[in-house]
Amino acid sequence: MVRTLRSLKQQKKQRRLLIAKISLAVFGLAVLLGGPALLSHANYLKISQITVSGNVAVASATIQEEVQKTLSGTYAKVFSRANVVIYPQSEIVANLTSSFSRFESIHVERDSLQSLHVSVVERKPSALWCQTIEKNSCYFIDSTGLIFDTAGDFSENVYFVYVGNVTNEPINAHFLSPANFLKANAIISGIKNLGLITVQFTHISDTSFEVGLKGGEHIIISLTDDPSKIISNLESVLIDPNLSIFQNKELSVSSIDVRYGNKIVLKKK
Repeated sequence: MVRTLRSLKQQKKQRRLLIAKISLAVFGLAVLLGGPALLSHANYLKISQITVSGNVAVASATIQEEVQKTLSGTYAKVFSRANVVIYPQSEIVANLTSSFSRFESIHVERDSLQSLHVSVVERKPSALWCQTIEKNSCYFIDSTGLIFDTAGDFSENVYFVYVGNVTNEPINAHFLSPANFLKANAIISGIKNLGLITVQFTHISDTSFEVGLKGGEHIIISLTDDPSKIISNLESVLIDPNLSIFQNKELSVSSIDVRYGNKIVLKKK
């Protein structure tokens, strides 16, 4: 009987000790998690200012608003996303990139315990891309062939114009693959070097394109051909004294088709 009572007392003592250990562990965990959670909401660590640089076409207030959206709320309903130590830097960059197609690059960094600085590089318009030759619905295109923003109305020949070859949503689409865009521009540059004034590059069908000239004439090319060969064949036609189709920087024909190798097809005006 005495042993039984001692055993019961021992069990109660062990149970109280276990409960105390569990309570202490729970309290320690609460302090361990609650302390940082409360600290993440501390005002002196909360981002309250966002500065922006490098932007021209996109207003600073618009960029700041987008960043504030990303900073709102909490992680796992506990830690503040606006805390300057644990703010979602990569998410801010990703959201700005998807929201503003004009931005070529974005860098986000802490300025102080309460401020962020967003530095952007905007894409520079190299030319226009238009859906049709009537120049309806035109967009800016950069030097890589990426269509990145809508364009307003411009006077004729302010920008070189690329036309067609994009059927879906144009923004963030490429007019041509990077390799073909380089090839197209090599052909355009070669034609300029021959003394012709180029104003437009229009998709006709498949790999065929028209290089439009200032006087309304066209040079028809295929991007499957070597650019240097195209220019060489074109030059041989322009300087041929028997044809006399190029005088005083003007063509006497309406089009020159150089898609058939050494066979050049001319169309009279």
